[in-house]
Amino acid sequence: MRRSTIVILVVIGLIGVVGAGILGYRSVQAQGEPSTESPPTVAVSRGDVQQTISAPGRVVSVKEIYLGMGASGSLAEIYVMPGDTVEADQLLAKLNNEDELIAAVENAGAELAIAQMALDELIDNAPLVTAQAQLDLANARDELRIAESKNWVLQEGHRASSETIAAAEAEVVLAMEGVRNAERAFNAVAGLPEDDPSRAYARLQLAEARRRRDQALAKLNWYLGHPTEIQQAILDAEVAVAQAYLGVVEQMWECVKDGPDPIKLAELEARVSRAEAQLTNAKSELAGMELRAPFSGVIMEVNAKVRDKIVADSDFILLSDLSSLEALVTVVEEDLPQVQVGQFVYLYFDARPDVEGVGKVERIVPQRLLGDRPLYAVYISIDELPEGLAAGMTVDASIIISRQEDVLRLPKVLVRARSDGVAKVEVWRNGFREERTVHVGLRGDSYVEIHSGLSEGDQVIGE
Repeated sequence: MRRSTIVILVVIGLIGVVGAGILGYRSVQAQGEPSTESPPTVAVSRGDVQQTISAPGRVVSVKEIYLGMGASGSLAEIYVMPGDTVEADQLLAKLNNEDELIAAVENAGAELAIAQMALDELIDNAPLVTAQAQLDLANARDELRIAESKNWVLQEGHRASSETIAAAEAEVVLAMEGVRNAERAFNAVAGLPEDDPSRAYARLQLAEARRRRDQALAKLNWYLGHPTEIQQAILDAEVAVAQAYLGVVEQMWECVKDGPDPIKLAELEARVSRAEAQLTNAKSELAGMELRAPFSGVIMEVNAKVRDKIVADSDFILLSDLSSLEALVTVVEEDLPQVQVGQFVYLYFDARPDVEGVGKVERIVPQRLLGDRPLYAVYISIDELPEGLAAGMTVDASIIISRQEDVLRLPKVLVRARSDGVAKVEVWRNGFREERTVHVGLRGDSYVEIHSGLSEGDQVIGE
């Protein structure tokens, strides 16, 4: 029997007792005879006084979840139906594209291996690359030095010192004198036949003297000369090329002098990260081709059939743990401020009228529910779950918002207290009526707490 029903019956009984006393008393007065019977009374007792809020609702599952495949594809098998009891990790459904998902895992694994190999090679070869870059930098600097030196040396006035030029001029003077001597010697035998050995020797000496003269003049002219326009353009281009090459090599050196090239390292690390993510996703999809129960429970819904096309993470199976139930009740707007987490609750179930459950307020949702009435959701835990309950069953909650234990009390119908907590009652004592002023505390659903004015056992007239 529900607590609200018990309270109503107690109140009706008290009213009946009080009414009977009143009728008997009036009957005696009508007869004009003195009263020899005591009026109906109720003894002041000690007990609990509590104030409650009634909250209707239903039983819900604490652990209830919609499940879907972790990958997209066509359903090959569905192994459960609504009402089936399943164990944790039990296979519920399966897709039919296993070969495709396995291939995706293998491809992702191969890409990861290649990316990791390239990254390892970059790191392992870093010392060699750094040494090569250092050597290239030295060679580039040397090539620029040679090109600049060549350009400078070939400019007018830079080709030789004054001593070198003086020596070259002396060589020219001596070579010219040698030509003149050779010419005189040849002229002395010029009249001889051409095949005469003396004439032939003199001609040979003259030719050698002229060659030495030409060489001396060419050397002196080179020392005193300057590049042509084309030669200067070539010299400038050689310097510019050497400078540009040195700039490139210096940049390469800056990139690798402290280790691998940071840009290339970042690129390869990003490639490895992408490959790892692809492999993880591919493995997840392969694992997602099978749907398994995350916990033991009962299948409540199956909203798909074999050969249906399923999109990843689209839910179609509802699993509920019926061993983990709680009450979801609603309270009206004016009662919500009085409801607090942790308050004790009595629970009454239509499916089990023989059982009075107990629990406590677990969660309060401070958001008005949709509908015409201002209702708010309150979740209540159930300490001991009665057998035979299932999600969706009706429950009535009596939330204790205030409670005083082991206090003096009277039935609520006997005490009509003012707003300041003061009330007047009559006590039957030694055959006489005695008026008392009492101060009340908590005004509960069935009883009122008595602070002062009465003692335990006092007989309060119930009229």
